[in-house]
Amino acid sequence: MYIKEKLCHVINRVAEAYRKEQSLRKSKLSIRDTIQLIIGAEGGSLAKELHRAGCDVSASALSQRRAQIPVNVFRDIFMEFNGECVDRETFRGLRLLAVDGTAVSIPRNPKSDSFVVHSGAPNGYNQLHLTPLYDILNKVYLEAVIQPEPQKDEIGALIELVKRNTFKEKALIIGDRGFESYNLLAHLTEKENLDFLIRIKNSYSAMREVARLPMLKLDTEIHFTVSTTQTKEDKQKNISFCKCRKRARRGARHAGDVGIFPAPIPCV
Repeated sequence: MYIKEKLCHVINRVAEAYRKEQSLRKSKLSIRDTIQLIIGAEGGSLAKELHRAGCDVSASALSQRRAQIPVNVFRDIFMEFNGECVDRETFRGLRLLAVDGTAVSIPRNPKSDSFVVHSGAPNGYNQLHLTPLYDILNKVYLEAVIQPEPQKDEIGALIELVKRNTFKEKALIIGDRGFESYNLLAHLTEKENLDFLIRIKNSYSAMREVARLPMLKLDTEIHFTVSTTQTKEDKQKNISFCKCRKRARRGARHAGDVGIFPAPIPCV
């Protein structure tokens, strides 16, 4: 079965299950057709995309139908489509998963929490920040977290990705500089079947344990303990303090609630 056929098969299955669950009334624009149109849309206007897809409905009808489809339906399609992927190439028994963030521009809407304005762009623009897990050898996106650009938190997004998933196979997460964090290391260390390789700064802003290493190639273990508290006793025991972001207030639209891990946690 070709990739497009697999995707259409998953869309049909998820759309039909959702239609039956919600008992939606029939419409000229079905749930399945709406999802296919949204996923396959290019950069044209709604009217142009509807004409290209052969849908004889108005742009307003599409917007109303889209509002009836929750975000989790698209996530279900994404996860089921990934489940259809049978490629399982590994490197020395490890599934290689790269993580990095990127900005995605979207139509301008000053009322949205994705609205960005600064001295270099006084009129403002809208962007979302995407942090995906990408299977390097099998060329498949395993998971992703989307946040408003002004509230981007790549470390929090990776923690959320780790918490969402159960790694049945041994995997290695590979991250560039910017992902070094005691909080992240604690979550990665506790996750079963998960190893990690993260590039860390070697400057004055580096992790204390890394900054102490000599400037030469080496392979060594580092032992330290991290804690969310910063008491006098913690300082005497040389425990590293991990500053966790406060939880989002109730009702806030923020995708990066990373949670708090028990303290202290020893790391190697």
